[in-house]
Amino acid sequence: MELKLIIDKLRKEALDAIHFRLKLRKSVLITGVYGSGKTTLLNTVNYESVGLTTARWQPLYTVYSNLGQILSELGFLDVSSAWGKIPENMAKLCNKGDVCLKIDEAHHMRKDSWAYLKHIMDEGIPCVFSGLPGVEHDLKKNNPDILSRLRVIHMIKIDEDSIFSNYDGKIEKDAIKHILGFCDVSMRYFFDYLEVVLIKAEEQGVDVIDLDYAYDVLDAYDRECQRNGANGVPESEE
Repeated sequence: MELKLIIDKLRKEALDAIHFRLKLRKSVLITGVYGSGKTTLLNTVNYESVGLTTARWQPLYTVYSNLGQILSELGFLDVSSAWGKIPENMAKLCNKGDVCLKIDEAHHMRKDSWAYLKHIMDEGIPCVFSGLPGVEHDLKKNNPDILSRLRVIHMIKIDEDSIFSNYDGKIEKDAIKHILGFCDVSMRYFFDYLEVVLIKAEEQGVDVIDLDYAYDVLDAYDRECQRNGANGVPESEE
């Protein structure tokens, strides 16, 4: 079951802004509360359209581990992740060009990573960060020079009307409201639960999903998860 990516006005404007920044090889910070779609937006960006190859910087990893992993992803052979290789590996990355670093959950960033990421950005390697609002606050307080290099995009949770317009004719608005309530209005889990309902409707030949149908499917799903020792929340990225 392929779900439609919901692009409302806010997300379209955000994507346009990110693509424009990346064309200039400039960096972006996407912030928002849990479930507002930060990771989805981070992964929706069409990096190839602006001539960029992506690699992930893991916030909890050390600088030398990240550099070794990223260079390996980019096709470098016999890369050492040793601490003493940081200058050499930094030079390899910065000289590579046409690379963009994706950094999810930047609120978990190791403090010593920011100085290296600043240098990487200054060498023309753009970074797209996503994280909780505290990232912007911490950068403003402790690293304002880094914040000045970022275009900050604030995300909010998508509204039910935008969701309904994407599935008009297949699912009633009350059913969407129920699914949103079931996942505590979190975009992190909404699409997982929506997929559960849509797949079941397709299997059973249901043309239009109403409130009662969505309730019954999710209630059965929740009871099945409890029998299997799960918590009823599908695994998904933020």
